[in-house]
Amino acid sequence: MKKEILRYLDQLGTYFLFEVHYEMTDSGLVEFNVYPASEWSGSDNTHGVSYFDKHSSDDIYEFNNDTCRKLFDGSYRSRGVWEGRIYFGDDEYWSNELMGMAILFEKWIEPQCKIYCREYHSNSTLD
Repeated sequence: MKKEILRYLDQLGTYFLFEVHYEMTDSGLVEFNVYPASEWSGSDNTHGVSYFDKHSSDDIYEFNNDTCRKLFDGSYRSRGVWEGRIYFGDDEYWSNELMGMAILFEKWIEPQCKIYCREYHSNSTLD
C-alpha cells in the first residue's frame, strides 16, 4: 500500500488535509481510500497527522481503518479507456467538502492512479 498526504486550500481560504491510501490489485485495478486529517504540533517540537473518529468528534492519533472517518473511496483502471469509480461513505457533505473532493480527485488522485496503472502494465502503452 502507498500513502500520500495532500493539502488543499479552497477559494474561501479553508485548509484541507487528506491522506490517500492506494492499493494495486492483482488484476491491475487501483483502489484508493481518502481520509480527512489534520496536522498537529506539540510544545516539544513533535508534529504529526491525526484523523477524525467516524463515531465521535475525537481525534485519532494512530490510523485505524475501523475507527477513522473515510471521506470517499474508489477504484481506477484502464480497459482500453480510463475508468474511475467513486463511492461516498457519508450521507451528508458540506458544499466546500464536495468542491475539495472534486479537485482532489481531478488534480491528484486520478493522475496518481494513471501512474500506478502504467507501472503495473509496463509492457503496454496506456494513454
